[in-house]
Amino acid sequence: MPCRAFRSVGRARALSNPIGHCPLSTTLRGRLLPELGGSPAHLDIVEINYCWTNQWDLTQTGVPLGSDDPRRRRLRELVTTACERYGAGVLITETSHVGDMRPAWLRKS
Repeated sequence: MPCRAFRSVGRARALSNPIGHCPLSTTLRGRLLPELGGSPAHLDIVEINYCWTNQWDLTQTGVPLGSDDPRRRRLRELVTTACERYGAGVLITETSHVGDMRPAWLRKS
């Protein structure tokens, strides 16, 4: 079942969201579900976890985009989008890939 934030923004908006479909940071900032009392004062830093399976086509449940899919966004694009959207600092808290694909994945990111 999708989180409440996903249901609130609607499927079309969630599908176009490069940061995520359950945006806690947007809620903390008060832009989503404002009845919860969020505001810019509640958000001073945004954490980003960037893993090789973190970008999906939400019309294909559980299937991440392939490494050569043109819809994939590079890490620097996601960081820039987060900075612009939230007006806060960004901390990359996790990155990962498995096996021999690690070096190529990091270079492409």
